[in-house]
Amino acid sequence: MRKTLKQQIKPYKDITVADAQAIIRPELYRKIRIGLGEWTIKRDKTGYSDERAYQILMGDSSWMSDPEKYKIVQKFEAYVLKMTYFDNDSREFAEGKFQNIPVYNKMAIFPLFKYMAGSSVGRELYNRMHMEGNELDMISFKSAVKVGAVKNAYSPYKNKATSLDTLREGLNKKSDKHIDYSTGEVTEIADKDALGVSVQSLMALRKQLNTKEHESHSRAIGTQMFKIAFSNIIDNAMYGTKQKGREHRTGSDIKADIMRCINALTTIGARKVRNLYFDDNNKLRNKAVQKLVQLIAKNNGLGHSAEEILDNGGVVASLMSRKVFENSVSKAVNSEVVKINTKGGTAIQQSMFGLNGVSIDKNDIQDEGWRYPALNGGKELQYETKEGAM
Repeated sequence: MRKTLKQQIKPYKDITVADAQAIIRPELYRKIRIGLGEWTIKRDKTGYSDERAYQILMGDSSWMSDPEKYKIVQKFEAYVLKMTYFDNDSREFAEGKFQNIPVYNKMAIFPLFKYMAGSSVGRELYNRMHMEGNELDMISFKSAVKVGAVKNAYSPYKNKATSLDTLREGLNKKSDKHIDYSTGEVTEIADKDALGVSVQSLMALRKQLNTKEHESHSRAIGTQMFKIAFSNIIDNAMYGTKQKGREHRTGSDIKADIMRCINALTTIGARKVRNLYFDDNNKLRNKAVQKLVQLIAKNNGLGHSAEEILDNGGVVASLMSRKVFENSVSKAVNSEVVKINTKGGTAIQQSMFGLNGVSIDKNDIQDEGWRYPALNGGKELQYETKEGAM
């Protein structure tokens, strides 16, 4: 059992914070945000707009020591774009012969402004993306490309090497395509070890649901655990080990154990619902029920008139949207009785590249025109978990 478990969880142990990540140039980041309607051009009463903050950031490092500029930049949110990309790519595999390949990417896109590249890793990324005459708008890590992968995709943790080593391995070479942005012409570069590059259309980029950062101590699995357990157990097969006290048991016996556990959890959930809405004499707790229906009315946007009727002791039957309450009450009961809650929090993805890693030497910064000081004095950035901060 231990051996099987180790095999099954191995893919999850290999996951890093860089999985399904893409690094994007600020210019394209701005363009996508404008296309999504999430970019302010007109300044507000305080003089702030995303466009103004962006222009200050892209100007020079003087904003770090200028109180007025810093005040504007401080409000700017360079948040992650959770996006998907789906399109068909026609590729030539022999002279005059083409094949159609579906391309699907699912990624968290992080903008890399120059001030963020305060480490050697960040600088490698930034310099490669801004390589004169061979610029790259976005670098998607291998795990972000789900279908239709390009050759020689970049993988930060390839062969257990450090991220900086693999950056130098792939990024300091030319890409396998050169794009002339003025004409849109794509030229092949004959280098079998070059970083794989593809030209993609913004029309095929779509936004996915973004989960806000939050702390959670348990999560609902629902009936999935039940289905997985039952679908992998054979009734007449024998399970167990030869160790003392661990006798072989049939699959049907194990299924019976699982059902007993689920029934026990269901009983606990039903008891919790009963104690919440009924008193010791099995009479309905009117205030608790009223509070529930008021919450349902508010969450489902039934309007002020419906909320007012319920606040004054009116009944659900007098409202037009009665079915909303039936569904919501059923959901509330199911969340306690049917769903299985297990311990576990939310996985938070972070952009570790650029922001942490080997810090740049201060003299090195001046020599290469990097007028930006290393973040946190060059020390590695850490999460601040006090009071839920990040």
